[in-house]
Amino acid sequence: MSSTQRPVLNDRYELEQRIGRGGMADVFLARDLLLDRPVAIKVLFPEFAADPAFVERFRREAQSAANLNHPNIVGVYDWGRYGSTYFIAMEFVAGRTLAEVLRGNGPITPQQANDVAIEVASALAFAHRNGVVHRDIKPANILVGHDGRVKVADFGIARAMNSATEQDLTQAGSVMGTATYFSPEQAQGAQPDPRSDLYSLGIVMYELTAGRPPFLGDNPVAIAYKQVHNEPQRLSELVPDVPADFEAIVHTLLLKNPDDRYPTADVLREDLRRFKDGQPVIAQNSPAGNGNGPTVVNPAAPVGPAAAASAVALGGSVAPRPMPSGAPPQPEPRPRAPRPASPFEPIPAGANVPPTVSQGYAPPQPGFPPPRRRSGGVIIVALFLLALFVAGGVVLYNVLSNRDAGGAPVGQATVPEVRGRTLEDAQKALLELKLIPDVRAVPKDGVGDDIVYDQDPTPDQVVDEGSKVTITYNPAPGTQLIKMPDLTNMLYDDAVRTLKKLGFDTKNITQQKKETAAVPENTVMDQAPLKGQEVPSNSEIILAIATHPTKVVMPNVSGQDPATATKSLEALGFKVTRIDEQNDTVPANRVIRTEPLNGSSVNYGASISLVVSTGPQSVTVPNLNGMTENQARQALQDLNLKTKVGDPVPLPYGNAQDGKVMLQSPIAGSTALPGATITIRLGQASTIAPTTTTTSTTTTTTTTIAPN
Repeated sequence: MSSTQRPVLNDRYELEQRIGRGGMADVFLARDLLLDRPVAIKVLFPEFAADPAFVERFRREAQSAANLNHPNIVGVYDWGRYGSTYFIAMEFVAGRTLAEVLRGNGPITPQQANDVAIEVASALAFAHRNGVVHRDIKPANILVGHDGRVKVADFGIARAMNSATEQDLTQAGSVMGTATYFSPEQAQGAQPDPRSDLYSLGIVMYELTAGRPPFLGDNPVAIAYKQVHNEPQRLSELVPDVPADFEAIVHTLLLKNPDDRYPTADVLREDLRRFKDGQPVIAQNSPAGNGNGPTVVNPAAPVGPAAAASAVALGGSVAPRPMPSGAPPQPEPRPRAPRPASPFEPIPAGANVPPTVSQGYAPPQPGFPPPRRRSGGVIIVALFLLALFVAGGVVLYNVLSNRDAGGAPVGQATVPEVRGRTLEDAQKALLELKLIPDVRAVPKDGVGDDIVYDQDPTPDQVVDEGSKVTITYNPAPGTQLIKMPDLTNMLYDDAVRTLKKLGFDTKNITQQKKETAAVPENTVMDQAPLKGQEVPSNSEIILAIATHPTKVVMPNVSGQDPATATKSLEALGFKVTRIDEQNDTVPANRVIRTEPLNGSSVNYGASISLVVSTGPQSVTVPNLNGMTENQARQALQDLNLKTKVGDPVPLPYGNAQDGKVMLQSPIAGSTALPGATITIRLGQASTIAPTTTTTSTTTTTTTTIAPN
């Protein structure tokens, strides 16, 4: 495909190829034509672009990540609208996700996993310091570049710390994230904090080393239940040679109570570095193995990570407390496995990384410490919580898996079986699922009157809401069939009058609102049955009617020509007023910005300003003749002009113009743009003085003596 055939977003981003597909967007490799560099473009699926909640989440991802400038966070450069959808321009990372590494190569060594975790912890520490909790740390959101650099991506559900619920994006108590990786507090709908991200990172480290996450289940509800109530199988049972200190770090991250985990990502990163350097770590596996209670620095000193971190931060160390006399002997610390000769290396595509453990899940070993005994009161509370959890299980499952009450993903529906039903029942069944019945009357022997005998798509297929389902039925003898007219682009009232004239029962017309800013309100955008189809006069008729949004996100039109930008903005319902403004950096007749700024949520139909550059302000070149070089440079510098000294102009010895400007280009009085270069030529007098010639005249006097 030639470059001229490739889509170009907003006259800047030329799409080259699709490199990924997520839950709500495609990701493309593109070239930034303005800065001539590769970028990754995330383009929101068009069906989601009409949903203000999805657009807001998309905008928030761009805003959250754009404010996080860190070497371990995927950079976000730009965001805007293109056609009927939205996009984010991001840093392109040549490499693979950790999920792809795991699928292609299997588990990696604890030392390699530790090196990955150090960089992820660095990214999280920076995000947390800037008030952002990621909430969806998982292998698919961690990129490993071919240069070995690890970067965290996808702040799509990131949330400001201590913020209220999602500003109309989600209801209070709803759960966002991925069940396999989110924390117990997220599973219970509590407010996540930075330690929730650390729990997710612990699961990633566990999976990187063991080849599978600690909790598996048939559905997200089962996994979420285990996140809250179950203890993970010890890592050392799956990976026999795992270093004890690495297991201790993972164990601490996976503690159920956030207060028992590392207090911050910075403290975790320091412990990871201690393990990397072969030094004792702050955390160690709980001797009881129950995953509860404080972690310890060594078997004799039960010090929690926060206390130990404080001691380290103050420049001290955590020393074992003396054992009281008669105390039982403490178990010896497990020896650490020797570190490999080289640290984590970049994993090239197709590399064959040997697994650290044979595939398959190891059963629990005999003698594994039993769970703590719980008192009767605790059991009653647990049963009560379990009842609540089970009661909300279906709702939680639907939230976790992004599904509606019918079991299909939100925004989609499962096609029901309508064959064998009457036409009226079939239509109602489809309409209840927000599907559009596309009715076709085709007589067929052996089928009852007005009975549907064929449908497309077939039952149990998952399709987008608003999709058409073609149903074919056998019309009863004598049924009056009317050819369906083309109603699209009509106003709704005109469409109803047209149908009534043709003999349709207008009581069977159903409106479906479709939010868009591209066409006038109440315009028919789609219809079912389709034009030209012959259907009974009492058929259900669905008309998709345009309704304008109350709020529209201001797109980024910076750098576009005013005509193109105005057309795009007016298509969104804005009333556009042009304002010209001098700008030294933006070329003339190009958009500088909009007011309100791009990314703002603006009332539909509002008046906005398009600020257009008149270009840099030109200056008048001064007369430099007779100035010294320094004087000329200063005069030009004051006008934001540059100086270039050309070849000198030869002058005779002692000429008064020596060292002064004799010629200049451009000439005095002409105009130049700021930053232009003015060439001057200085007079240069000869250094050799002229030679003086002296002529001597000798006078001879002759005296004549007369004879006597």
